[in-house]
Amino acid sequence: MKDKENAPIGDPKEYDQTYAESENMHRRIIESLRSGIFLGNAKGEFLYVNQAFVAILGHNTKKEVIG
Repeated sequence: MKDKENAPIGDPKEYDQTYAESENMHRRIIESLRSGIFLGNAKGEFLYVNQAFVAILGHNTKKEVIG
């Protein structure tokens, strides 16, 4: 998927809407998985976790994991 800076020339509003729809679809898929998914940085900090990952760690909320 190309980022906004490298997107083909077209209607920016249409691109933004399509990008947002795609992002929402992927987020719903990740949230519905029973497998734990996380995104971290080089410092070992969690930037994103799905609810399954939260449960695997024995927590109740994402905020408890991400802080």
